Amino acid sequence: MRTATRRARAAFFRGRIASCNDSSTAWRIVGELGIGSRARDSFALPIDVDTLNEHFVGVAGDSGLRDSRQTARIAPEDRFYFSCVTELDVLEAVRRGRSNARGVDDISLRQLAVCLHRILPVLCDIFNASLQSGVFPSLWKSALVRPLAKRKPPLDVGHLRPISLLCAASKLLEYVALKQMKAFISERGILDDHQSGFREHHSTHTALIDMVDGVRAAVEDKDVVLMVTIDFSRAFDLVDIDLLIDRLRSYGFSDQACSWIQSFLSHRPQIVLGPQGERSSQLHRVRGVPQRSLSGPFLFSMFINDLPSACLHSKHHLYADDFTIVCRGPANQPEVIIGKMNDDLARVSRWAEENGLTINAKKTQTIWFGSRPHVRRIRAAALPPVRLCGESLAPCDDVKILGCVLDETLTWREHTNFTAAKCFAALARMRRVGDFLPRHTRPMLVKSLVFPHLDYGAGLMAGLSDELSTRLQRCQNAAVRFVAGVSRFEYITPSYVELRILKLERRRGLLSLGLLASVLRHGVPAYLAVRFTFRSDNAARSSRRSDLDLSLFDVIRTCCFEHSFYIHAAQLWNALPQGLRLLYRGSCFGRALRELFLSA
Repeated sequence: MRTATRRARAAFFRGRIASCNDSSTAWRIVGELGIGSRARDSFALPIDVDTLNEHFVGVAGDSGLRDSRQTARIAPEDRFYFSCVTELDVLEAVRRGRSNARGVDDISLRQLAVCLHRILPVLCDIFNASLQSGVFPSLWKSALVRPLAKRKPPLDVGHLRPISLLCAASKLLEYVALKQMKAFISERGILDDHQSGFREHHSTHTALIDMVDGVRAAVEDKDVVLMVTIDFSRAFDLVDIDLLIDRLRSYGFSDQACSWIQSFLSHRPQIVLGPQGERSSQLHRVRGVPQRSLSGPFLFSMFINDLPSACLHSKHHLYADDFTIVCRGPANQPEVIIGKMNDDLARVSRWAEENGLTINAKKTQTIWFGSRPHVRRIRAAALPPVRLCGESLAPCDDVKILGCVLDETLTWREHTNFTAAKCFAALARMRRVGDFLPRHTRPMLVKSLVFPHLDYGAGLMAGLSDELSTRLQRCQNAAVRFVAGVSRFEYITPSYVELRILKLERRRGLLSLGLLASVLRHGVPAYLAVRFTFRSDNAARSSRRSDLDLSLFDVIRTCCFEHSFYIHAAQLWNALPQGLRLLYRGSCFGRALRELFLSA
């Protein structure tokens, strides 16, 4: 009886998914089967929704923080003003919208798109009136806040993150305003070069490449590296609005633009929705930037933009509120490195206090990188502690940064274990409901829920040991077997050919070359672009060489440095056919590159 019921349910769900007209409906049905985002999983709140709302809103009142820097004298014509919004701008905002979440008005973006031909002129008038008057529509500021659990189950309010569901029209207005603000900031190069958060052609992947390749270069020079990953508590929620406005004025924002931004951020009413549908009373937020808003991350990046100025001895990288600083030096002088790091950490702590942010020293991690002999010697030495906010930070064996686990000698063993666990967990969820899934749905699920874990950090994984490569390849094999319906005792290579899927090593090479082509085409991120030069740029070495060959180091002493992105990717690039490299500036390059890898 139970088997017959399961078969009936399987046929029912297969029929529903097969009859879907769009992918979003298919994903919703897949979610009903329990294969979905962890954010949708039910959990019990550790406190009631009213208390949680008070925690999210934070402390009201004037903090007294002000920007101590003298405002730059910028001519009025050089300042940033919002320009007139056209119907084409609104159409672009609708086309680029991805979320169909409903705010307090219970209207989704899809519903607005259906009647857009009727309301487009009205939306343009509202948007222009708002931007020119410096007033954000008050109804559109209301938010429904869903708590997202950072860990399951959440044991206290620190394990919950507020996610704001905003009105669809509000997001359209944010989009057109944000586009103008980003153009102004990009034109003047105001954002820190090593800020990778929420910027076009920047990502966590490029940020990790910058940090890891810096470590590899230090190992090549027989140096050691001390890295500290600083954790800010509730950074987005603690942004002081008045201080942010002062900072934007110093960057050249006009009074009109600052008034609109202040109106957008101030006195935002919100209601917390619990996992079981319970609703809190309404409170008004007077600090912070709303998470899941379009302009919130950009404004936070502007707020934290001068944090790197606190580091006098260290190099840094920012991704939103993830701040990593590194200090390198000779392996026989670790005390000097620690002294410089402590000096910079004291400055960072002082900056956080002056700007109303809180550093969580307990979640801040520190690690030494270097060759095995150097790391072993540092572990055995009695060194002074690394100190932050009055607390000593013990060095770790490995640290997790931007979703990647780095160990002291960059063996990638812990990251491989982490990746394999996530892949097999996703496959286990899919296998439990495999009978309910049509054949054509399985590739969509595997490419969305398994392959991203294997692809992440493709530019970092050159030189992975045979043991670790085999383990990750088995993860991919298991996913392909699930898609093709092939047992573990059958050959898997024909399934790769039939499904046109590259095996892991070649897949990483394809992704690395795609990233390299993007860097060469756009010249960003700048911290990667400066490392790549064509041989033709050097007249002394351009003879008898292809104009599209990338320059390489004459002498490479260590395997660690040889496996860095700007060595390994350049070698892959130089091995490509000349005709294919000529296409790298065009949109067809990626497709031609994939066909080359599939045919090889």
